Order: sequence, then structure tokens, then C-alpha cells
Amino acid sequence: MNFFDLTVMALSLSADAAAVAAANSAANPRTGTKGALIMGAYFGSAQALMPCIGWLLGSMLVGVMQPVIHWLAPALIVLIGGKMMWEGFYDSGNKTPVLSHGRLLVQAIATSVDAFAVGITFAALEVSLVSAAALIGIVTLIVVFIGAKLGGKLELLLKNRAPVAGGIMLVLVGFKMFIENIITTNGGIA
Repeated sequence: MNFFDLTVMALSLSADAAAVAAANSAANPRTGTKGALIMGAYFGSAQALMPCIGWLLGSMLVGVMQPVIHWLAPALIVLIGGKMMWEGFYDSGNKTPVLSHGRLLVQAIATSVDAFAVGITFAALEVSLVSAAALIGIVTLIVVFIGAKLGGKLELLLKNRAPVAGGIMLVLVGFKMFIENIITTNGGIA
């Protein structure tokens, strides 16, 4: 997986966190720069940590799953993207009026479950975990900060479409990986 793919994946994974941060900010109009940075730190840290946990689990299972691993990784990414799109279309999008560190922690973990599954695929694809997790964390911090700062304006503009856009990007990355696997397996397209 190259830098471009990882960046697209990081942007995709951060979309739902940014939507939650924007909703938090819209529901709590006094969220300033400090509040936006705190949200970015929570969400970015969770998004960076979860792929590491997923990678650890995936590393333990990679030997058992070797025959199907290159097909499982794109399938998981497509499923994760599909889940994000489904939630974007059908999630109620409840806003949380009161921000606390406990609530932000729960939100950060909840929005980073997809990053856990991506970490499993990182082990299968032998992706550099440290650089991938750092990139995901930094991108998430920046995107969440921007989402929180834009707050109500972003929420009015995107509503629940940010997870849908992120899901579409993940599905496209998954299909790209699937096509690359077909080309590699067949020795190229004639």
C-alpha cells in the first residue's frame, strides 16, 4: 500500500470522526480552538491506536490465513466502507449537547472501530505500522480540528454525508487493491 492509498484511507477513516466533532461543536457553540484541539487529540489518538491493536491481532492470524489474505484485505476494506456508507444514510446522527472527557473518549473509540479492522489488513499487507498509524492519527487530528472549528456550518452543509463520502473512498481503495491482486496473480492483463 503506497502513501497515496494510506492518505486516502486516513481521510476516509477520519470522516466519521470529523462529522461527530462538527456535531459536537454545533451542539456546543462555545467550542473554541482549545476545544477543537482536544477533540482532535482524542479522535486522532484513537484512530492511531486502533490500527495497532488490529495489526497485532492480524499478525497473530496471518500464518493461518495466508492463502486468502490478499483477497481478505480488500474485502474487509470494502465492507468497512460499505458499513460507513450505510451508517451515513441510515444513522440517526444524534448530537451530544454536553462535552466531557469521558464522552469524547467514548466517541473517539466508537468512531475508530473501522481503524481496528483496517489494522488487521495492515498485518496482511505488511504495511509499515508505525508510519501508517502516525499518518492516520495526524490526518484525523487535522480533519477533526477543522470539522470542530467549522462546527455548525459544516454540520448544516454535510449533515450525515461525511461518513458516506468516507465510505465511498474506502470502497474505491478496496476495489483498487482487488484489481491489483488480480493483475499480480495473473501476471498482468493481456
